[in-house]
Amino acid sequence: MGCQNIQFNLFPVKKYYLKLSKNQEGTLHLLEKNTKKSHSFRLSTTNKSFLGIIDGYAFKLVCPHSHFATLCSMRGQIRKDEIHVVFKLRRVPKIIMVILLLIFSLTFISHLFRKTTDVFSSQTLGGLMLVLMLAFVIPKMLFIMSSRKCLKILTKTLELKEEKEMLF
Repeated sequence: MGCQNIQFNLFPVKKYYLKLSKNQEGTLHLLEKNTKKSHSFRLSTTNKSFLGIIDGYAFKLVCPHSHFATLCSMRGQIRKDEIHVVFKLRRVPKIIMVILLLIFSLTFISHLFRKTTDVFSSQTLGGLMLVLMLAFVIPKMLFIMSSRKCLKILTKTLELKEEKEMLF
């Protein structure tokens, strides 16, 4: 009986394998043609599909035309007959999520040590749940929408065939 490797990710991550319709060099040329080079990843107006860095067959990009482009970035590698792409949450949303989680945790702990018999009022519990939703549920939903939109742009721009989401 084998032991499965189960990972817990505090922040959302999506990983895809996409089949190439062209050869590796043709796909790289399309990616370079449709990418505005930028090391800062600050969103700016561009007519290109992507903003980011291409280093050989590896890339790190954001989609400047996505409504939630500031949420996720994609890293990838163009292989012989497929592209491996990983979507991750960017740094600023991670910091905001951690701050909201700290607020939730500190509020929860402070209410445990209060010397009243009413430890959890309905208002306190409602407020804590709201902070928890703001910290995790809403950013996760926005990340999913943003990564799907960026994946569609990537698939259309690079003329990729099929996609397969990898679970890890």
